[in-house]
Amino acid sequence: MKDEPCIREVLRGAHALITNFGYLISKPDAESCIQAAGSLISSMLKEVSVQALALTDRRHAYELVRWAASLPALAAEPACASIVRDFAHCMEGERDPRNLLACFAAMSALLVSFPARQEDLQAGFASAACYFPISFKPPPNDPVGISSTMLRDGLTAVLTVHPRLAPAALDLALGKLAAAAAA
Repeated sequence: MKDEPCIREVLRGAHALITNFGYLISKPDAESCIQAAGSLISSMLKEVSVQALALTDRRHAYELVRWAASLPALAAEPACASIVRDFAHCMEGERDPRNLLACFAAMSALLVSFPARQEDLQAGFASAACYFPISFKPPPNDPVGISSTMLRDGLTAVLTVHPRLAPAALDLALGKLAAAAAA
């Protein structure tokens, strides 16, 4: 993952593998596959500047993380111990609406699937809270089809995914209301 020219192809290859053969990792004798997947995801999040990648390659990275979150066995992998915090850093600064939907879905899935340590919950919350409130307005005749409602629903899913996030979500909403009232 440190060979810059190869990163794009590694992400595309990994995406193709999980798309076509990801189900194999749930087989009883797939421990080496689980370790390899954990190592790949961890390396990608720690060593690749995902925000410097092209739009499609960033989406592949986000979809790999979402796939990883769907595998309960990965939660026990030592390589994935900091996956929530690493992904929170990885998605920082994302602006493309399609990729934001993928980020919100991945973060929501991570916060459900991986052990809910308080620092992980806070990192996941903070990575999404900076997008509140959603102010996206799709351009007329937008062929992509992303709406502000879709983004709002994705963001809401992250901010409300765990009961221990409720105080932070309430503080965020009250702060925004107070700021709006003062303006």
